[in-house]
Amino acid sequence: MKLEVGMYVRTKSFKGFPSKIGKITKIEYNAGINNEIYIALDNDEESCRRWTKDYLIGEPSNNIIDLIEVGDYVNGYKVSFKGDDYQPFVQCDYPVEEGSTNHYRFYEKAIYSIVTKEQFESMSYKVVEE
Repeated sequence: MKLEVGMYVRTKSFKGFPSKIGKITKIEYNAGINNEIYIALDNDEESCRRWTKDYLIGEPSNNIIDLIEVGDYVNGYKVSFKGDDYQPFVQCDYPVEEGSTNHYRFYEKAIYSIVTKEQFESMSYKVVEE
């Protein structure tokens, strides 16, 4: 699939930065060095960082839900299942009482935040008991 501004991509972990999902804001073609294509993402902490196609996971998509994986967090809830009844959705489970779980289904228009599992792991603090 051809990369276009406005599409969503998922990046690989790179030099200590965890995998992330972002929207392409700029595409640069560099014919001088192996015909590389650089992309800038809307949520990059360092605006100077550019990603090549080698650092993308899977295909870019116009639908952000296509890039979400089980284990990611959507709207603060951990994704346990991806499905497609009449349109694609992700399902997130949350415990309501001991032994009982409820489910949220988020369709694309209801998604307002995503944290990849790699981002979550890189931000977590592990408590070590002695």
